[in-house]
Amino acid sequence: MWAGIKQYCKCELTTQKTNKMIKVAFFASLVLSSIFALEDLGTYGATHSIKEENFINKVEKHAKDLNTSLIQDQFYLSQKEFLNIKKLLPTCTESKKRFFTPTFIVPADIVLPNGKVIARAGEVMNTLDVMKKNNIVINKYMMFIDAEDPIQVQLSYRYKNQGFTYITNGSIEEYEKITTTKAFKADFLTIGKFDAKCVPSIIIQDGNQMAVYEYKPDDLVESATKDSE
Repeated sequence: MWAGIKQYCKCELTTQKTNKMIKVAFFASLVLSSIFALEDLGTYGATHSIKEENFINKVEKHAKDLNTSLIQDQFYLSQKEFLNIKKLLPTCTESKKRFFTPTFIVPADIVLPNGKVIARAGEVMNTLDVMKKNNIVINKYMMFIDAEDPIQVQLSYRYKNQGFTYITNGSIEEYEKITTTKAFKADFLTIGKFDAKCVPSIIIQDGNQMAVYEYKPDDLVESATKDSE
């Protein structure tokens, strides 16, 4: 019995060795085939030399060919066009003071960690009341003017250290050169937020409302004339 088992184990070991040798031979053939695949197999047909321009040289050549002065001029013109504002608001036809209340609609329920709801979705709230709770006050003038009207430019210059000037018409660049003060480009979003209807207008917070002072340019001239007499 033991002899039969020994004979079986011997045959099994022989089979395993044979399988191992087959695997080694298989992998060796793969390696050899890859080596021979890299062998120079010669050429077939006519051959031509490849002449490709160096990439760096190509970039430098294109850079030299560019008309940089033209690009700079185009950039300057585009910036000037951006800073040159078309008439966004009409000129005020009368001088008056009015009020408006800035509001916003609550987009979703505002709930405190303790579960208390302080505002419901869809509720209309006074923006200034919310700001007050956070100790925020608008203590600067918001001035909307036409930069092509010397009277309005002079008015904004008078308040230059007390607020921000938004240009609704004319060139910001020219305005800043004349007044040596910073100005901002007005847009319909800013105009809507401060409820500006005409120019010149000066807007400032007054309690839980915004006070809007609208001036007829002729009235400003008369007022300045009286002050000088």
